[in-house]
Amino acid sequence: MKTTNKIFSVMAIVLFMVTAVNTNSFAQEAKKYDECKIKVEANCNSCKAKIEKNMAFEKGIKDVNVDLETKVATLKFKTEKTSPEKLLAAVQKLGYKAKLVKSDAKVKSDLNKCNDPAPCKTTKCKSKKSGCCSGKSK
Repeated sequence: MKTTNKIFSVMAIVLFMVTAVNTNSFAQEAKKYDECKIKVEANCNSCKAKIEKNMAFEKGIKDVNVDLETKVATLKFKTEKTSPEKLLAAVQKLGYKAKLVKSDAKVKSDLNKCNDPAPCKTTKCKSKKSGCCSGKSK
């Protein structure tokens, strides 16, 4: 009976130690990842799917999520394998206008704004809320 108690005690200690080691390795693994946000001109589910699918194959990427409402791609990546600048370049290579969003900054919808300071004098506009115009001025 004493031998059985000793065996169970040793097994409990070993199990506790293995659990503690695994918990520490998960905590260290979490520290290896960083997150960046990229403001991207994605307008539809097709754009979202294209970005998420292609960025998943980039070196160091763990997770990709594109929010169409805010037009922000959130990328979780291994810090030793890539950087936010490389990820930004990869999104731009897909053909999208994009820029890094600072983590403390509010997401602005300035990708949809015109660069032309002159007011629009056309009858056809791409987007009424952005003020960007297509066509020739009157």
